[in-house]
Amino acid sequence: MKKEKCYRHPFHDIVHGEFSWCLHCERVSKTKDWVDNDWNCPYSGCNGAALDVSPWKLDDWPRSQHPEYPDIPELGKYYPLY
Repeated sequence: MKKEKCYRHPFHDIVHGEFSWCLHCERVSKTKDWVDNDWNCPYSGCNGAALDVSPWKLDDWPRSQHPEYPDIPELGKYYPLY
């Protein structure tokens, strides 16, 4: 079984796995793309920054509100919080 790459957020101790979600555009991208973009949302036209990113985990936004969201999200898909 392949071990998932983990990324530590630069401002706090939250660990991100392969996917992260943006509070501003409410889309999922690869966490590596956030890291490569200095922890800013990698999607064009979105102004999400380092404090707007959430790991794609059941106990974090938006999955804590929507447990029906998949474990492996579709990249770029809109996953609203509310």
